[in-house]
Amino acid sequence: MRLILILTALLAFQSAAASELDDLKALADTGDVSAQYKMGVFYDKLAQTPEPNGLLHTDILAPHNLYSFKDHDDEKRKAKANANAWYLKAAEGGHVTSQYILGIQGSTSWLLKAAYGGSTKAQVSAGIMYLSGQEIAANPNEGIKWLSRAAGNGSSAANIILGQIYRDGEYNIKKDLDKAVKYYSEAHNQADLNASFILGQLYEKGKIRDSKKSKFWYAEHANGLVRSNSTDFGGKIYYQAAQKFDSIAKTSADDKKLLELYKRAAQNRWRGSFVELGKLYESGRGVPRDSTKALMWYEIASARGSSQGKNHSKRLIRKLSSLEVSAAKSMAIDCRTSGYKVC
Repeated sequence: MRLILILTALLAFQSAAASELDDLKALADTGDVSAQYKMGVFYDKLAQTPEPNGLLHTDILAPHNLYSFKDHDDEKRKAKANANAWYLKAAEGGHVTSQYILGIQGSTSWLLKAAYGGSTKAQVSAGIMYLSGQEIAANPNEGIKWLSRAAGNGSSAANIILGQIYRDGEYNIKKDLDKAVKYYSEAHNQADLNASFILGQLYEKGKIRDSKKSKFWYAEHANGLVRSNSTDFGGKIYYQAAQKFDSIAKTSADDKKLLELYKRAAQNRWRGSFVELGKLYESGRGVPRDSTKALMWYEIASARGSSQGKNHSKRLIRKLSSLEVSAAKSMAIDCRTSGYKVC
């Protein structure tokens, strides 16, 4: 009975989806560029569809040959060709996103049309293209022009690239640290978390050295990472942020942020973070003092090849009871098994 219900539902879905696709194609055939673009997206997704496997991938849209591929790779190529054919129709009708999609597949003319049409992504790509000399003759001034236009349209990526160019004097562009700060600051205002760290570095050393501003930007970077409530930036990012924030942290609230940064670095398996977490638990910074928990982190660091972790572990083992040591080692195993999430 349950199988019958499932098959009935699949057939109903097949009918509805096929009807919806027919309606979209009919609209696209009238020259509606938005519908043409959506048809392109449809076939693009189809071209990326994994090979059918199992009941839920059966021929739910068989009339349109979505999941009933006999030669899956060949059908994926056909789907991609269909996607580009629809994108081309939309692009010829002035659909900027379609122009950009064709542009990043290697068509310089479509990329530039999208850039002139106001696509910020296309403007960034055009800027990079002119700077690098790929697909077109190198022209740094033209590259700066397109990146500046994209930056003016709110692209944090363009601001980061321009900041780097003026910071380092790349592409025969004269170094200008004031402009670099301006562009990195704009990127920061657009919520680019890398920008605040780079600004901290700029003020930490060099011609515009300013300890107060450096600390401000490193604190902004750390606070931004903690506020993001994410662990997706990579262990090195969290670890570097914590290292810079360590000397700035003044309050217990700051110490808790420091602990959180090292924990996120640990969840990304950044080896140096394990020792630092041990130190925080041993000293009671950002967390109640807990020598057993500290030993757990030192044991993890030691197991991952850290000589510091090994030395700290030996030192604490001499101080703790055999029961505490046993508990710490058991906790270390549980922590590693959980992917450093339950520690």
